[in-house]
Amino acid sequence: MIKKERKKSKKTNESNVLGILSVVFGAIGIFFFGLLFGTAGLICGIIGRGKDENKTLSLIGIILSAVAMLLSMLTIFGIFALFGGATL
Repeated sequence: MIKKERKKSKKTNESNVLGILSVVFGAIGIFFFGLLFGTAGLICGIIGRGKDENKTLSLIGIILSAVAMLLSMLTIFGIFALFGGATL
C-alpha cells in the first residue's frame, strides 16, 4: 500500500516538473530568445499535459510559450522590414 502511494506521488511530481519548466521557459522566452525558450517550453508543456493529472500548469506554460514564440517572430519580421526595405 505504501509503495503505491509513493509511486503515485512520484508520477505526479514528475509531470508537475514538466508543467513548471514549461511556465518558466515560456516566461523567460517572452523577454529573451523567444524562439529557443518558447520551443522548449512548448515541448515541455505538451508532454506535461499528456502526463499531468492537473493540466492547468502545463496549459499556462503552453500559452506563455506560444506568446513568446509569436512575439519573437513578430520582432524578427519587424527588424527585417525595417532594415531590409530601406533603399534609396
